[in-house]
Amino acid sequence: MPQPYITILAQPDDGCYPYQALTMEGARIVQVARHRTLEALAEWCAAQTYPIYVQDDTLRDYLHQHGIAVSPNPLPSA
Repeated sequence: MPQPYITILAQPDDGCYPYQALTMEGARIVQVARHRTLEALAEWCAAQTYPIYVQDDTLRDYLHQHGIAVSPNPLPSA
C-alpha cells in the first residue's frame, strides 16, 4: 500500500473554495478538503500527519511562514 500524502491545489478563480487539499494514496484521491481562505488551509495543514506537497511557490512560502513543513515535489520519492 502506498504511503499517503497530501497535495495542495490553489485555484484563485474558484470564488467559493480556492484552496483544495487532496489526500492521496498513490494515484488515488481518498479525501478532498476545500478551504475558503489561506488561514483555514494553514490551520488544516498544521493538524495533518502526512507529507504535504505544494507546487505553487507563493503558497509554499506562506505555509512555511506558518511553521508547516511542505515540499515542492509533486509526489513523494519512492
